[in-house]
Amino acid sequence: NVARDDGGGRFISGTGTPVIRGCIFEANQAAGNGGGMAVFSSGATLSDTVFEANTTHGWGGGLYLMATDSVVLRTGFFGNSSIGNIGGALVVVEGSPAIESCTFSGNSATWGGGVAAVNNAEPEIVNSSLSQNAATYYGGGLFIYTGSKAQITNSIVWDNRSHEGPQMAVIGNGS
Repeated sequence: NVARDDGGGRFISGTGTPVIRGCIFEANQAAGNGGGMAVFSSGATLSDTVFEANTTHGWGGGLYLMATDSVVLRTGFFGNSSIGNIGGALVVVEGSPAIESCTFSGNSATWGGGVAAVNNAEPEIVNSSLSQNAATYYGGGLFIYTGSKAQITNSIVWDNRSHEGPQMAVIGNGS
């Protein structure tokens, strides 16, 4: 699938709480944000799902979460890319999603090869693995920017690559 704007494989917007379980989002493309999927202002739950080989020229090669408290469980992100932008696997913009028991591996972006949290985002990452992701500049595994805060618990961040902060980079009042 190819989207001219956001959400190459799926676009979700509004106040609903859709549940997506056991799906594969593979080889989708978006000119905007979310090569595999874009979620705006919705409380979506994603579980037992795979995002693989999705691309975007915007933010979030695999998944883009904007102003949402979505839940992402037991989901794998493999080989997704944000071409010239941020968040190879996942971008969180605003909102406080729960990300639990997920694997992020082999994803790439200019900033935040694995996960990027920007614009006051507060993701909670629990029991997850971020490995072998790559960023050209900052945050091979995790990139935290502009007032964002990430809480990382019982997770492994290892063997990622970037020019600065190969495992994690915190820039612009992030923590």
